[in-house]
Amino acid sequence: MGRRALNVGYQLAPIFMSLVGAVYNQLGASVDFQTIGRSRSGKVDWWDPIIGGILTLPIGEHWNFQFHGNIGGFGVGSDFCWQAELLFNWFLSPRTSLMMGYRAISVDYDNDGFVYDVVTQGPQLGITMRF
Repeated sequence: MGRRALNVGYQLAPIFMSLVGAVYNQLGASVDFQTIGRSRSGKVDWWDPIIGGILTLPIGEHWNFQFHGNIGGFGVGSDFCWQAELLFNWFLSPRTSLMMGYRAISVDYDNDGFVYDVVTQGPQLGITMRF
């Protein structure tokens, strides 16, 4: 599944930013039965409006904890979707940090008999560079 987000944020407090945006979802699959010479493929895509926020709590000079959360869908694309991330950031410099955390994404989409009701979750590692 491909998932791309576009968000706009507004800093409401030093530790909290509100978000509004949209998520583009794309799901495709193909099956090839070589023994009987048949194949099937399909693709579905949709947009979900989202609202959410980012809570950032400093933990010393070089660390912070972040919680990212959003909800969306509202029947526009999917019936309902949500995402939650718990992250620890270690700042190597003012513009670069290492990130580790856990992320869960839930999507409940159905259209014309196609149903995609899935929760995906797991650890994540990354590097953040600010320009």
